[in-house]
Amino acid sequence: MSRYSSNNIQDPDERCKQIFLKNQHKIVRAKRLKAGKKIAALIAILVVASKGAYDYGLVDDLKSKFEQQEAMKDASEASKIASEEPTNEASYYEDASNSENTEKQEEPTVEEKHEVIDTSLYDEGYEFNSDITPEYLKNLTIDYSSETAWITIPNTDINYAVVHPDMNSEKFSDKEVIANYGTGDDIETKILTAAENYCLHNDFNGNKSTEGSIFIAPDNKDLDEPFSKISDNTIIYGHNMKSGAMFGKLSNWKSDEYGEANKQGIIYTDDGYGYEIEFIAGRTISGSDRSLLNVGNFDSQEDKETFVNEFITDAKNQGRFVNDDYEFNQDDKFITLVTCSYETNNERFVLLGKIHKIKVRDNQNNLNEYYIEENLENSSVHSR
Repeated sequence: MSRYSSNNIQDPDERCKQIFLKNQHKIVRAKRLKAGKKIAALIAILVVASKGAYDYGLVDDLKSKFEQQEAMKDASEASKIASEEPTNEASYYEDASNSENTEKQEEPTVEEKHEVIDTSLYDEGYEFNSDITPEYLKNLTIDYSSETAWITIPNTDINYAVVHPDMNSEKFSDKEVIANYGTGDDIETKILTAAENYCLHNDFNGNKSTEGSIFIAPDNKDLDEPFSKISDNTIIYGHNMKSGAMFGKLSNWKSDEYGEANKQGIIYTDDGYGYEIEFIAGRTISGSDRSLLNVGNFDSQEDKETFVNEFITDAKNQGRFVNDDYEFNQDDKFITLVTCSYETNNERFVLLGKIHKIKVRDNQNNLNEYYIEENLENSSVHSR
């Protein structure tokens, strides 16, 4: 007979397992007994009530006795289990606890995500660019960009593809690219600045260019995500070319009169939908203070409202464009267009706009195939 047989257990680990299983059986029996007593007590209460002898004192007495018995039983069972636990079997009980917790957890339910798609512009007959299709944008997407969008602003030359540099791309972790374009002390900052500077000095196809690219800040969320998932404030950069190319025409919004007559822009995204931009205000900021741009999400609704109010106040103080019809809503999300300003050294002109998701093509009262496959599986969309 083996010296580790069930009649002569000397292996400590085997001993732990045996005791663990024994205790588990005891726990199961205790739980069944406890459940049985609870059922019995409930039946007793129902019987008393059905006979017309129900009163609060009797029920409370039954309940009190039952609870006392259960407490004594639990204490006794815990004492027995504790007395049999060996000191070196902690791992087995830890595993059992984890297993029990796992069993109690319900399978996570998939919440239905609702996206409100504004159809009003489409219904009014707005002439969207029918050439900017999802297929067209997806075919434009380059290896270092996580998405391709398209921005167009009526009455200007702004009508360009928009790249979104992906900081996880091998392009921006390349030592040569980091050496040529990256700045900062830590590697994350170097990759971020390498992505930004690369887009500022290379065109959409990756060729050296003084015009660079129109691009979304690398640390923003993709615009083809559901509206609830995109950043509170998406930053889009472009050069201010003397020819007026790229974001050269943004300086027009330094004039309040011009801004009042031109409050709208459109962004197409590769999920097949788009965003309408309602321009709010324009202001000049220091190019050395990135905090003024507030990339990403705000810490609170108060911070978001403060940012917008301060932006509008500064725009008024500078005599820039301010949309007096705009009213803040806590659900608002924004686009900030940024370009150089040549009034003084190292300044930026910044145009802030509110965005909302819109229908830009046929059959978009509901989700189209691109949205279903890539963004909102098992979801629905409602038009307004």
